[in-house]
Amino acid sequence: MSLFGEPQKSPHRDIERYIRREGDSPEDWYVGVTENWIARLFSDHRVVDGKTLYIVRKCQNNEMARQVKAALLELMCDGEQVGQSNKSIFVYAYKKTIDTKP
Repeated sequence: MSLFGEPQKSPHRDIERYIRREGDSPEDWYVGVTENWIARLFSDHRVVDGKTLYIVRKCQNNEMARQVKAALLELMCDGEQVGQSNKSIFVYAYKKTIDTKP
């Protein structure tokens, strides 16, 4: 399933299932919304591709992305309620490690 094609139908469910499948507590995961998930994950948060667990899902619009993030925060994932660009349609989650920020 391409991240750059059609938006996923159930991004919240996809991300929650991924976190649970990995057998970790939601508190061990950080979630966010962005328009450039590559820069956000690999530069800003220092996620290491192939080493750090992460998932990215494309939403239909910014409102849906914010709703997905809010639902994941209610699940007790870590993350901040800061303003994102109205172009932010990607929701991401990664497992926090000693290498990632935060």
